Amino acid sequence: EDAYQALVDVEIWSKSFESALSISNQALAYYPTNANILLKKAMALHELSRDEEALVILTDILTINPGNH
Repeated sequence: EDAYQALVDVEIWSKSFESALSISNQALAYYPTNANILLKKAMALHELSRDEEALVILTDILTINPGNH
C-alpha cells in the first residue's frame, strides 16, 4: 500500500500524470477503498484536465469516509 502511494507521488512530482493514473489504478485493484490512493488518482485526473472524473472520485472518498473533509 505504502509503496504504491510512494510510486504515485514520484510520478505526480515528476508531472508524469498518465503514469500516476496507471499506478493508481493498479493500486486500487488491491486497495479499492484506500482514500489516499483515490485522492492521488483524482489529482492525476485533474492535472490531465479530466475534472469530471476527478470529482466522481472525490465524492466516492466522502462516501467511503464521511469525516474526511
